Amino acid sequence: MLSGRTNEEVLADPHRLWRSEAPAAEASVSLVPEELPDDAVDELESLGTGGTWEVFGRRLKVTNLDKVLFPGDPPVTKRELLAYAARVAPLTLPYLENRPLNMHRYPNGVQARGFWHKQRPQHAPSWVRCWENPDADEGETTAYVVPDEPAVLVWAANFGALEWHPWTSRAESPHEPTYALIDLDPGERTTWEELLTLTRLHRTALDHLGVTARAKVTGRRGIQIWVPVVPGYTFEDTRAWVAHISRTVGKVVPDGTPEQEWQWCVESLTEIHEHANAAGVRMCIEPLNRFETHFVNRGEQALALADAVAPDVGVCLDCFHMNIEEVDLLETIRAIGPRLTDFHVADNNRMACGMGALDWPAIVSTLKEVGYDGALTVEFVAPIDRTPANRYPDALETNPVDISPEELQFIIDHGSSLLSEGFYSMLVEKCATTLLPLI
Repeated sequence: MLSGRTNEEVLADPHRLWRSEAPAAEASVSLVPEELPDDAVDELESLGTGGTWEVFGRRLKVTNLDKVLFPGDPPVTKRELLAYAARVAPLTLPYLENRPLNMHRYPNGVQARGFWHKQRPQHAPSWVRCWENPDADEGETTAYVVPDEPAVLVWAANFGALEWHPWTSRAESPHEPTYALIDLDPGERTTWEELLTLTRLHRTALDHLGVTARAKVTGRRGIQIWVPVVPGYTFEDTRAWVAHISRTVGKVVPDGTPEQEWQWCVESLTEIHEHANAAGVRMCIEPLNRFETHFVNRGEQALALADAVAPDVGVCLDCFHMNIEEVDLLETIRAIGPRLTDFHVADNNRMACGMGALDWPAIVSTLKEVGYDGALTVEFVAPIDRTPANRYPDALETNPVDISPEELQFIIDHGSSLLSEGFYSMLVEKCATTLLPLI
């Protein structure tokens, strides 16, 4: 009752722990970090431009206290930053404790360019804990600062470290992350509102998965999302999980406006085109169907993109994609005409040519009409049918070789399998017997 909180609130967030085995005078243990006494701040205010400040039981040499670190109205000085760091240090420490620290320093204020500082300086006080990295290669950081008391964070602030970036793993288990980190680092073209939209979509995805996650701002414009994980995972595990989450979110919202996407693509392809020309390789652009991309789906779109890059950039057409996207497959071939560089063949069901509904005599005739004399690249993808309605019971390999049982099980678990050599050979032969008489 003295705290003004209900029993339920105290149970959910206790401020003190009672140890029944200890004497009454020592049984109550505070679970709330010790706050900075007001007289410590008063002592800092009384110093001139520098001096020795006793804070959290440590004597710290502080310098340049009147230097402006954050210009503005009013400006924020280093003295004010140190006071703030000391106030938040007890609350921040549990999230940094026993973790190697990467410091982003701005010794001349945020108006000047900052830089990363990871190596623990030799002049650091002896009470600033040092962790030596056993895996450091030549040229890499060998010794890190590890905050294990509030005064260390005040020292870091005095050192010009305006940003504290702890590792997601602890010093005793550097290869075992305790957080999965989603780093949303915006490019120059990304607005703050667009970044917030992306962050909220990640929040929705993580809520859907039922996992705890917390966001924080980082640097000048970035946002990081920290997801606590149970012991036993590797960085490879968490990176793969984060990549899967972000790819899924990325399918929901475009990276930019249609105009931006088009310009980015033209700029990138122009650079690729220069390298291709230097190597004597002709570049071509293939439109894909709507189920694979939202960007370039039809022949006329691919031709427009090729024109925007260079007049010698060609177009590659694929019968399967065209059957989904084009109003008239034959007219598309005619529209591309001399720019046609490659032609992929598969039937409308993506089986071998002649096993579906496409009119191959008309297709080959139109290719001859526009003067195409390049390759017909077979690109069928036979579906995996494991139902009683399977028309091709010999399609699946029953005695696979050159694949481990684990790899085969992974393929089966993901709804796929391996085609038998005989079935694959039949598909190739069907393409040949359908097309060769027409060429």
